[in-house]
Amino acid sequence: MRLFKFAVIAGLMSLVSSFPLLAEDDTVEWLSSYKDAIREAKRTQKPIFLEYRCEA
Repeated sequence: MRLFKFAVIAGLMSLVSSFPLLAEDDTVEWLSSYKDAIREAKRTQKPIFLEYRCEA
């Protein structure tokens, strides 16, 4: 019984650790057009991250 519990726990740990491998591509494509960003956010139903900079 003890070996069975160990096998179950080890199996669950290996299953959970493989989840990041199933994730989508980790690249980020930044858009510089606000209109394009709004259109893409509506299409994918994801929020927008805005970054304001003051470049002199």
